[in-house]
Amino acid sequence: MAGTAMSPYAQLVGPVDVYVAPYGTAEPAIDAAVPVTWYKLGPTTGDQTIEHSGDLEVFRDNDHQAPVKVTRPEEDLLVTFTVVDMTYEKYARIINNVGRIATGTSGSANVKRLGFKRGATPTEYALLLRGAADSPYGLYPGQNYIPRCVQSGNPAPARGKATRAELECEFMTLEDDAQASDDDKMGWGTVQIN
Repeated sequence: MAGTAMSPYAQLVGPVDVYVAPYGTAEPAIDAAVPVTWYKLGPTTGDQTIEHSGDLEVFRDNDHQAPVKVTRPEEDLLVTFTVVDMTYEKYARIINNVGRIATGTSGSANVKRLGFKRGATPTEYALLLRGAADSPYGLYPGQNYIPRCVQSGNPAPARGKATRAELECEFMTLEDDAQASDDDKMGWGTVQIN
């Protein structure tokens, strides 16, 4: 049934797979496997959001009651999602602490240990969110690519009697001057159309 045309209101919804890679890693082709340079944080649960924000500055003059000009002096783009299937390797990437996983023993058990301090300088990543049927034009894949971002939220690992281990994530986009087009400096979405 892949590729079947459908109304936008009949789109499938569900998890996307989230990947991080070092800043500067190129976007993979939408119909190709994600290269090994991308680290899979895992599938998401619940909603994934891309929030555009930035207050407008309104200008008025003495000749008009209504505004005569509007500018956006600041702009932000936040990507939020919740990942499941948490390992210490995934947790470490989210809290910017990849180099501080240690293996050893505790008593007779083999263990991994992760320090919780995040440090003063967040790690810059490229971010990829890919869904198998995430296109508004049919049952086609879609992906969102952010070329430069940092994990900006306050991760709170959640475990409970009736829930699996989950970690809420928030990534703040940074402008990437390496992009050729000004429109692409904060990332873009790509969807297959047929």
